[in-house]
Parts: sequence; structure tokens; C-alpha cells
Amino acid sequence: MFLSLLDHCRHGLVLLDADDRLEHVNSRAVDLLAKPVDKLLGQSIRKLSGDFSIATILAIDALRHGEKPQLQGRFELQGTKLSVHFSRATDCSGNYLGTAILLEDQDQQGSAGH
Repeated sequence: MFLSLLDHCRHGLVLLDADDRLEHVNSRAVDLLAKPVDKLLGQSIRKLSGDFSIATILAIDALRHGEKPQLQGRFELQGTKLSVHFSRATDCSGNYLGTAILLEDQDQQGSAGH
């Protein structure tokens, strides 16, 4: 139920495990990354190409070490201007579990239906 809810979100959501592999990609993120979901799941974010991937790798490396990512910002994927946000996931002992990446469509920002 919860993943189904995320799948219908208007923003892209990518969940990475501690080894930088894509564990979940909602349908909006699949559209933005322009690859079939079966080609994304289980793959390392490091295998994706382009500026988004490079910035994401740098952000993940910072998050892994408990630092704030230096490169949060705006990217363009498939002609869509995005604001990208990274969030570090940890267990109750503070061990790094992975990263959540939110791809917020700047063209839809401010419109109803968050």
C-alpha cells in the first residue's frame, strides 16, 4: 500500500540502498530517468549517465559520511526542470542505510495537488 502511494506521487522518488543500488523508483522518476523500471532496479546509481548522476554520486558520498551534500540544486532531465533533494537514511545506531532522492518538478511547483 505504501509503495503504491509513493508510485502515484507527482514528484520523482528514488530510494537507494547502502551500496547505491536503486531499490525503488516511482513512476514519475522512471519517466524522468527515461529507462524501464526493470533496467533501473538493482542497478548502481553510478551506472546512470549525465550531470544528474554525477551530482547524485557526490551527494551520496557526502551523506554516507554524515555530511551535508554540497550539490543540491536544479537539473534538467527529459526537458523537465527539477529541484533535487537528498535525504540520508540511518538506523537507530546512526549507521548509513541509504539515500532517498526527491525530484521536484519546478514547472508544477505551486500548483495544487501536492
